[in-house]
Amino acid sequence: MSSRFLSAARVLCAAALAVLSAAPAAAQRRIAVVEFTSTPSGATVAVDGEVRGTTPLKLYDLDPAALHRATWTKEGFHRSDTFFRTAPDGGAKTVHAGLERVKGLALVLSNPPGASITKDGYSLGETPRLLTELDADDPHTLLLRKPGFLDAKTELRFDGR
Repeated sequence: MSSRFLSAARVLCAAALAVLSAAPAAAQRRIAVVEFTSTPSGATVAVDGEVRGTTPLKLYDLDPAALHRATWTKEGFHRSDTFFRTAPDGGAKTVHAGLERVKGLALVLSNPPGASITKDGYSLGETPRLLTELDADDPHTLLLRKPGFLDAKTELRFDGR
């Protein structure tokens, strides 16, 4: 046999060994399924800075060896971030975010002070008063009352954060 033929045969054998040795590693790599959920649903999900869809959402293409960052956003709610890895066995994993409503702040003053503050029939105290738990998405009607003075009714709307 010629030395050229032997050299070619050695190269082919080495290439075949490389392919065969790589095949089990590729066969061992499993597809990981990651499901993203949120309360409330309908939040936009970004993974590693790229928007991927809205909840509920299943992804099948995340690198199982990497640490990933998920970000949930929804109008009227605070953003939520978390870091996660896919399931170690290549199985399914759920990553959940409980989103909190954005709350509005309002400092209620009157002249003279001491007027009662009512919202939707509920007493909120007297002026001056800092209201801290108002839903930022909803309008709020406040009624201020003080004996001997005219009632004052005002509507609060929050713009932005």
